[in-house]
Amino acid sequence: MIGNQGVGNRLNKVTENCAFLFEVLKDFEVVITRENDAIGRSDLAELEAITDEKVIFGEKVKKYIRALKESMDLLTSEVVDFEIESNDERQLTQYVAVIREPLLKAHPQLEPELKNMETWAGKLKDLRVGIFAKVETNAYLVQRLLHYHRETYAFWQAVVRESEAVYGQTGKTKYGNGSQKSILNVRT
Repeated sequence: MIGNQGVGNRLNKVTENCAFLFEVLKDFEVVITRENDAIGRSDLAELEAITDEKVIFGEKVKKYIRALKESMDLLTSEVVDFEIESNDERQLTQYVAVIREPLLKAHPQLEPELKNMETWAGKLKDLRVGIFAKVETNAYLVQRLLHYHRETYAFWQAVVRESEAVYGQTGKTKYGNGSQKSILNVRT
């Protein structure tokens, strides 16, 4: 076990990683909002560009989550005599609840730092819940948009096939009165 300063440094590192992850997710929320706007405009080109941005943000989020978990593991090794193994206990808000008592028992002077970490953990949880709801909504809307575009494409392909059978390249009917013009000019 390391002294108060070392435990305080590890506690501050967890808080710092929470703050970094919070900022990355805050920036990601802007991208998700832009995606929602693009869905509303049916702008497939922008949706493709946003998908690339989302992949980049996914890598950043993964990096900061990994750093957060590593700092949590280091703090755990200094505060408690057991390992936190379950996924529930590794969730940040549960983690804070698990280490709170042993940390304050061994290092009561670190209560302000622990409260700061608890605050960041709460902010991070609230932001994550909000963002994931938006991500799920956007995923549903993108699926509906793509379904609509597929149906529209299939409709126009059917119109083209039907038009090709009745009209020639000039738009005049192939059969019957040759002076009729096509309502649709279709190029194939």
